[in-house]
Amino acid sequence: MISQGKCGALSDDDCTTLRSEGVVLRAAGDGTVVDSNTISNVQSGIFLNGANNARITNNVISNVEALDGITIQGSASGFFTNSLIAGNTISHVGPIDDNASANEEDCGINEYSGTGVAQNIITGNTVNDAYCGVAAVTADLVESGHYSSTLYNVLNSDNYPDVFPPAAEPGQTTAATSQPLASRGALLAVQGSGRLRSIAAGRR
Repeated sequence: MISQGKCGALSDDDCTTLRSEGVVLRAAGDGTVVDSNTISNVQSGIFLNGANNARITNNVISNVEALDGITIQGSASGFFTNSLIAGNTISHVGPIDDNASANEEDCGINEYSGTGVAQNIITGNTVNDAYCGVAAVTADLVESGHYSSTLYNVLNSDNYPDVFPPAAEPGQTTAATSQPLASRGALLAVQGSGRLRSIAAGRR
């Protein structure tokens, strides 16, 4: 079991700068496996920055503050490709407030747009109590997942280059509180390049 520390009295920005991560991969070797870890009380449960053919599977991540359960970037090596993120269980990711939208954080799984992330499969993950279940780039395949108490189930990261949608329930004009929220992320399945991708129907 890996347990670090929460933000405490630190601001969200300061906590992000001084963040703790359960597992970190930077420019990892081909075929790296991160499997069956239990991680809690962190700013990012698993931080992935550059890999090919990685397998991130069956991890249990909880009590994540400021970043994401699993954060995915390709900038360290120029790519994060051909990898599988599957069977992970992620809960209590927050706070669900304006920072989640402005900083594009607080999702169960979050892929950063424009960092070389492509051709990965995200499937069979469970996310409970988070701003969003999965934020994925267009070039990746998001299959079945289980999402509860999330404002948005699945977002397309490429559609939000600067900020995510508001951290607010329908009808609210200000951010929701950081308490668990009922899931309202409607999924829209679209066919593209022969692959089925799931993206969140944007709130209006």
